[in-house]
Amino acid sequence: MLYNIVLEQTKHIIEDVTTDELYRILRLKARPKLLLASTYEEAVYIFNKYKDCLLCLISDVKFKKGRRLNETAGFSLVKTVQERDP
Repeated sequence: MLYNIVLEQTKHIIEDVTTDELYRILRLKARPKLLLASTYEEAVYIFNKYKDCLLCLISDVKFKKGRRLNETAGFSLVKTVQERDP
C-alpha cells in the first residue's frame, strides 16, 4: 500500500513536467524506493548501504533480532540509526 502511494505521487509530479519523454522516464526511474527488511540485522545492513540516500525509516516495534522475535527490536533499530546518523 505504501509503495502504491509513493508511486502515484511520483507519477503526478512527473505528469506536471512538460518536457520530453526521455526526461519523464528518467524521473520515474529516480523515484524514491521502499526497501523491506525482515530482521534487525537486515535493516542495519540496508541502512549502512543506503544511509547517504535515506529519506526516512519506518519500523515495526517487534521483529526478529538475533534469530529470535524481539519485542523492542524497532526501538533498538531507531537508536542504532540515530547514533550513526544523528
